[in-house]
Amino acid sequence: MHDVFTGKRGRIAVGLLIGEFATALQALVVATILPRVVLDLHGLPAYPLAFVAFLAASIAVLPFAGPWSDRFGARRVLGTGFALLAIGTSVAALSASMPVFVGARLIEGAGAGLDYAISFAMIARLFPAPLRPRMFALMSTMWVVPSILGPFYGAFVATIFGWRWAFASFVPLIGLAALLMLPALDAGPASGVPSDAYAALRRLFSRATLYARDRTHTAYLAFALLHAGFFGADAYVRAAQCSSHNAPPAFGWW
Repeated sequence: MHDVFTGKRGRIAVGLLIGEFATALQALVVATILPRVVLDLHGLPAYPLAFVAFLAASIAVLPFAGPWSDRFGARRVLGTGFALLAIGTSVAALSASMPVFVGARLIEGAGAGLDYAISFAMIARLFPAPLRPRMFALMSTMWVVPSILGPFYGAFVATIFGWRWAFASFVPLIGLAALLMLPALDAGPASGVPSDAYAALRRLFSRATLYARDRTHTAYLAFALLHAGFFGADAYVRAAQCSSHNAPPAFGWW
């Protein structure tokens, strides 16, 4: 592990782990407190949009993060991702209506997509092959503590201080990850031929993926189904809390 956390590579590794920890904590905390958010903002019918907006924006920017990094440089693209995350999180914390909150989730999702793609690209580019499995293992462990403490933290903060403070508490983590990672990255664009984002989209949404014609496309399809099942269950198990608050079955969210 000493090789992972040495010098410039070490600063990037710590920044990557903090960023992954913040992403995991946010995902689990938001799922916990979202019923409180929609009740407070009178937006129960828009409950699914609060989840879908984040995920849809993340997926939409993922294929383009690599080509943008090749063209504009990883520092600029990752810095944009961190800025969108911080802006979206801040706007969510200050939202006075459900449309504003959903818009904030869109901004957050776009930032998270850029952060996710560039973070994994950085591991591939900056860490030698023997260190990559260790780094990916460490990234995975950043979901362990949030999965245990995240729901409790979200419920505690939302109950004692209000759900807005749960969102606001993520901003310092985003800033710390940015301070560690951005100065260690090269500002210039990558050398070589830029990657083709549309080729990745054609591969993901091809008939081969839909019909799982080989191992690679089967993995794509399984990955999508597993995520749909996980996030769908995570969203709607929490939605059952709304009925325990005696919320009306539907009301306007504008």
